[in-house]
Parts: sequence; structure tokens; C-alpha cells
Amino acid sequence: MPVQNAEIAAMFDQTADLLEIKGENQFRVRAYHRAARTIEGLPQSVRSPVLWRRRHKPGSKNPV
Repeated sequence: MPVQNAEIAAMFDQTADLLEIKGENQFRVRAYHRAARTIEGLPQSVRSPVLWRRRHKPGSKNPV
């Protein structure tokens, strides 16, 4: 089952929450939350470009 943008955004939010609990830099925490909001608002899946890049690696004779 493909991972949807909402699930990916939730992972970014969880990472931000863990970084905050750990006492990491607040700019980094906000960056993860901001990335989550951006991913949620995208009209298409972020998974598509990632898969395309993995299949078409530069210098690769055979796509993955």
C-alpha cells in the first residue's frame, strides 16, 4: 500500500516532536513542522518524484 502525503507529513511532525523533547534547536524543530505542512498541501504525492529519481540514477545503465 503506497504511503500517502498525510502519512509522510505525520512522520515529519513526529520527528519534530521527538527533536523538541530531546531539546534540539528550535529552528530545526520548526523546519520539520514546516516541511510537514508543505507536504500536506501538495496536490500530488511526494512519493512519485522520489521513485522516479531512484529508477533513473545518474550514471546508471539500468534503472533500478
